[in-house]
Amino acid sequence: MPATIDYTTEATMSDIFTTGNFTDELHKYLGLDPAVSLANQPIDVDELLQSVLQVVEGDQWRVLLEKTITLQLPYCAISARDNRIYLPYGTVAALTTFAYTDNNEDAQTLSASNYTVYSEEPAFIWAEVWEDVLTLSIKEPYPITLTYTTGYDAFAKIPRSTLQAIKIMCYHHFVNRGAEDMAIPMAYQHHVSQAMHNNRRVQEYL
Repeated sequence: MPATIDYTTEATMSDIFTTGNFTDELHKYLGLDPAVSLANQPIDVDELLQSVLQVVEGDQWRVLLEKTITLQLPYCAISARDNRIYLPYGTVAALTTFAYTDNNEDAQTLSASNYTVYSEEPAFIWAEVWEDVLTLSIKEPYPITLTYTTGYDAFAKIPRSTLQAIKIMCYHHFVNRGAEDMAIPMAYQHHVSQAMHNNRRVQEYL
């Protein structure tokens, strides 16, 4: 199940992480004074945070800054007994396209009136009987292509375990800057693992 993240559509970090809600706190967590100018800091905390966000997003399978995902699915994705098609990478802001190849090998788009999107983690799409609303090609490995936006539009919506994981990894990178070999902190792994159960079925296809 190929999943492509379009980083050209990524929201800017300042849309979510601001001086008031996180960056000052992160400075203090690193033992730095947020009132000191960047020129006199040992590291650019914003750059550090930006790089760590991508690490945490990958490890937690949870997108933080909103961006577009394109997900290709096999025929068996509509065969689950609970009729759910799970969407990886966290909360879904919008499902923009449900495209598929039908059993005549023609490209089709499924109307949103035929399914329901459950946007909260673990996000999924549901239809009472998928076979009643679409017929899929059996000649293509991935006859379904979904395009959707995932991520958070407000800092307050980010889970606390994810924020703590960000702090731990920022500190780890800060104190070990320049080191060639860095073991991942156990505390970080604990916070990351809390999100993994949300994507178990999705990972079966990846």
